[in-house]
Amino acid sequence: HLAIEMLDVNGFAGVCALDLRGSVEMRREVRVDMEMGEIEVIGPEGAAVEARISKRGVLSEVDLPRGWVKNGRYAYSPGARSGSVDIKLDIRGGIGQITILEK
Repeated sequence: HLAIEMLDVNGFAGVCALDLRGSVEMRREVRVDMEMGEIEVIGPEGAAVEARISKRGVLSEVDLPRGWVKNGRYAYSPGARSGSVDIKLDIRGGIGQITILEK
């Protein structure tokens, strides 16, 4: 696991799989921008996560963990609704699947 504070991933096509599990000792900001393909982000279970999700294509689907709340372009884990955010995601997808998991 890397101790990152900010990560910016840009891609055109393919699969982008990010594993952000591990102890949350600092706030993390992650931006993912893919034109075509699958975006999968795995976060630590119980972390306070705020995700801004932008779909540019009509063929995009978004899967969120159970218990998350979606409000417009934003999705919030249960922990994010009660206070400060541990992980802030900015996901921009074109054509393809966007999946956020907690493990």
